[in-house]
Amino acid sequence: MTRRRLKVGMSGFPRSLDPVIATDTAIRRTMPQLFETLITFDHAHDGARAGLAERWERNNAQSLRLFLRKGVAFHDGTSLRAEDVDLSLGPDHLLGPGRSGMSEALQSLDRLEKVEMVDPFTVIVHAKGGDALLEQRLAAWGSEIVSQRAFVATGSWELWTTAPVGSGPYKLVDHKLDIRVSLAAHDSYWGGRPPFDSIGYRIPPELSARVNGLLARERTRKRDVLSDT
Repeated sequence: MTRRRLKVGMSGFPRSLDPVIATDTAIRRTMPQLFETLITFDHAHDGARAGLAERWERNNAQSLRLFLRKGVAFHDGTSLRAEDVDLSLGPDHLLGPGRSGMSEALQSLDRLEKVEMVDPFTVIVHAKGGDALLEQRLAAWGSEIVSQRAFVATGSWELWTTAPVGSGPYKLVDHKLDIRVSLAAHDSYWGGRPPFDSIGYRIPPELSARVNGLLARERTRKRDVLSDT
């Protein structure tokens, strides 16, 4: 089956392509395609589900043991390990550039104390005191897991945000903020083959252009339906 390209109109572009920096609408439309969290939250059924952690268990009121999913490939070809969780939820990443604390992820993740690496596929996340919401925090915006090797290899936040590496169903191809963000299917995605070959984010120049684009698409869809009947 041939996959198609998905085009997404945006009212604005993300300020950064790293998930801890901001939580505005623009960045939240792109981050779920590039990155994943240890736990996901099913809002329709009000419950937590497995993400990059295939299961987890409470050690006590302030710590959670998580068992990482095996066979997860990052966009650079490396495999998910405990080191990636340690870096992603540790101060070098979570506190933002230069550990400055200029990270909107801290709104929900400031209660995280440390990540303890038990073995390559097991970690214990410790909170600062008892935390009944620890599972939800690990499913929250900003708790996405990035590639430790890729983050360290770039050497700076400026270079990292031009080519961030996650494990989501799509990977970054190129971007020119305020003009476009282009993604391609990550065909080694553990969750199966992504439905689209690529995703392109753009800002239509004017409101009228956005409306006309939607109307043109609707007319094309109706013609396709009629031709198939």
